[in-house]
Amino acid sequence: MGIVQWIGVAIIIAPVILSRTGSAILVGQVMLILGLIGLVAPVLGALADRFSWHRQLHFFALACHCLALLILLWASQTVWHYWLIAILVGLGSNLILILNPTFALKLNNQPAMQTRALKRLFQIQMLGVAIAGVSVGTLNYFGLSQTTQIVSLIVFDLALLILIAIAPPAAINFEPANDEVTVSQSRKPSAAIWFGFVVCVALSMFIGSNMVELGPVIIEQAFGVSVASSAFGMAIAA
Repeated sequence: MGIVQWIGVAIIIAPVILSRTGSAILVGQVMLILGLIGLVAPVLGALADRFSWHRQLHFFALACHCLALLILLWASQTVWHYWLIAILVGLGSNLILILNPTFALKLNNQPAMQTRALKRLFQIQMLGVAIAGVSVGTLNYFGLSQTTQIVSLIVFDLALLILIAIAPPAAINFEPANDEVTVSQSRKPSAAIWFGFVVCVALSMFIGSNMVELGPVIIEQAFGVSVASSAFGMAIAA
């Protein structure tokens, strides 16, 4: 997740689109598609729970990220190639955002163990940002091509894909717990709270997309700060 969604989109995909096509509009279209894919997240989660496809969809998510980076290697100025890349990255990232916390919670019974699992999950995500950021930043700093930088991310993703294929997470049999059913039945829905939650998420994603996904490109274009410096900055922040 940290490798592709953070470093891949911000440091690789957006700058590559600008350098190959010169179209900021296309960059915006790709970011729009990435955001819109999030609208199908509830459907993806429902499919995973309904058919117990958690492990299969988790593998599919990593495969989507790998395929997106492979397409990026050969994409030139054809617009729909970048649209397809955005769809694949969006599917992969949303599935990982849904499934990783699900594994952390459902494979641990005690609240303390669930908390520890979630903490380690996000620590590993930040570790991925740090490793990928330093790797891509170093390659960029020494003048190696964007193709080489993309290949480095593909290597990281393929390593994760092979690891998951060899040692997949345990299967989840999704059955709502009795206390969860009781709470959901006794709790009355609040339209105001739901609307406020949606607004907060929308604002968070709007700010996040500008600061993270488009931040390095904006900083380079406006202030002349290299993408390599942004990659190192993201690694340090992680």
